[in-house]
Amino acid sequence: MPNRWRRKCEVFTSFGSKVDQLLVVNGSGILVKMVTITLSNYNGFGTYNANPPSSMIVFGTPRSPTDLFGADSSSTGVINIAEVDGKYIDGTFSGTLVLNNGNIKTLTNGKFTFISPL
Repeated sequence: MPNRWRRKCEVFTSFGSKVDQLLVVNGSGILVKMVTITLSNYNGFGTYNANPPSSMIVFGTPRSPTDLFGADSSSTGVINIAEVDGKYIDGTFSGTLVLNNGNIKTLTNGKFTFISPL
């Protein structure tokens, strides 16, 4: 596995899938927190707006669905696909994620790299 993969995944492990225009990236890390990025209109490099439910950034504890920020329709964010190199996809993300009770979580400077299995 290339060094760049190991270096970028020190805290979070990433895995994902890409099928046609659907890109899903999942990351999990310390304290059992997870991030899921879903793009239903993926077509390569570029900047995508995260507007649930079709494209979104979700953050929280997978064991507690009531603690998942970002699925609420008032959540916003930006996902930037910076590099696509064969099966490698690198990107960044940030957003203001809203929990269904109105609580807000702000994510900044998020990064991901994964190897697409397809």
